[in-house]
Amino acid sequence: MISKYIKNIEKNSFKGVLMTISFILAAALGILILFFYVYLPLTTHHGQSITVPNLIGMGKNELDSCLEKNHLTYVITDTSNYSPDYKPYSVLKQNPAPGSKVKKYRKIYISTNSVNPPKITMPNVTGVSIKSASLLLQSVGLKIGEIKYVPDKFKNLVLKQLFEGKEITEGTMITQGSTIYLVVGDGLGTMEFEMPDLIGMKKEEAELVIKGSDLKVGSVIYTKSYLPKGTIIKQKPEGKNKTMIHVGDEVDLWIAK
Repeated sequence: MISKYIKNIEKNSFKGVLMTISFILAAALGILILFFYVYLPLTTHHGQSITVPNLIGMGKNELDSCLEKNHLTYVITDTSNYSPDYKPYSVLKQNPAPGSKVKKYRKIYISTNSVNPPKITMPNVTGVSIKSASLLLQSVGLKIGEIKYVPDKFKNLVLKQLFEGKEITEGTMITQGSTIYLVVGDGLGTMEFEMPDLIGMKKEEAELVIKGSDLKVGSVIYTKSYLPKGTIIKQKPEGKNKTMIHVGDEVDLWIAK
């Protein structure tokens, strides 16, 4: 009888342990459910999101007002970028992007427009098509001004690059956002005509004839001669043998010292 009593006690104790373990597991599960489905939503605004507004171009006052209205904050991360299309200190870039969904009081990281435009190196856009030149100038932050077409056998080929009325060479430091003017060939240089004879003319007179014939002055070589100083003693192409040339061709000159 004693052994039977002991067995009942052991059986009841085992059930008690199982009940205790079950109670602990149920309590832990309940705590987890409360944490993830009640506490976290209340503290992190779960299910609530704000659409990030477009801040590009906004100045400080407008930026402060807009973000305060949308319960957001911002941090300026970069002030070195520059765009001529926006005012100084206005927003150029933002992260997260406009339209993104974020939580309340999320920080928006922005870069603002510099006060003074930086200096850049002028590229060389001569000898390429006007399309390629335009893309290259825009890629370095330069604007394209008036395009002047001149007689040349190569259509849409950039012949000169000008800044403030003067030719600008590759490597010159120039303010970003400056306007570059292009001189471009019109493709009409396929027409042929006889080369004028320049022998015996003075240099200035010969240059006027060359430019008036829609030709270009090529190499100028000074050489000894019995003719008066500044007189054309040789030309290439020649003008005596009815040499046929094209609009835009170059004419080399030999001039008496």
